[in-house]
Amino acid sequence: MTAAALTLATALSPAVVPASPAHAVNPLDRCVYELTSYQDSFVVPSTGLLPYSSPAGYLHDDLLSFRTTGTVQVQPGVSKGPDGDPVNAPAAGGWPAPGLRQYALLMRVRQGQVRLETNGSVPDGRTLGGIMTPNRWYVAGSYSGCLRIYENGPVAVEFLVNDPARTDNAGLLSAVLRQWW
Repeated sequence: MTAAALTLATALSPAVVPASPAHAVNPLDRCVYELTSYQDSFVVPSTGLLPYSSPAGYLHDDLLSFRTTGTVQVQPGVSKGPDGDPVNAPAAGGWPAPGLRQYALLMRVRQGQVRLETNGSVPDGRTLGGIMTPNRWYVAGSYSGCLRIYENGPVAVEFLVNDPARTDNAGLLSAVLRQWW
């Protein structure tokens, strides 16, 4: 099965925006409370297959999160949001990520090291403070949680809808990347 892949990359360097001194003084607090941040919006196609390379300027200890809205029609007359179904995909049937939510928006780190600092919208077995295993799918869902960059350089993330038959999908998911330092 082939799916059109859309590569989205930008060379914009994030602008430094001071945090509100009354609320937060460190990047994790700013991420948790979603205070002023650098933002980059992009669209995830209905197949969910989207490689995303972070903009230049990410450094060790920066935090990022993804918030996603919209729906994907996974079968005629059946649409799912980014959190998918509460039922996990079975091992059989060609699901991209068996054991994770059916039809949920997935993410995996393809380049760089990222550590989970806060839970996202869907529990998926990640451990707080744990490094996300490269090339392993996790649920991004409607909110990825706060993710800490653990090394300098660009972080490359890939998204995919956990659906064994993505070629019949329709609709779009809208994602917003936020970054704090």
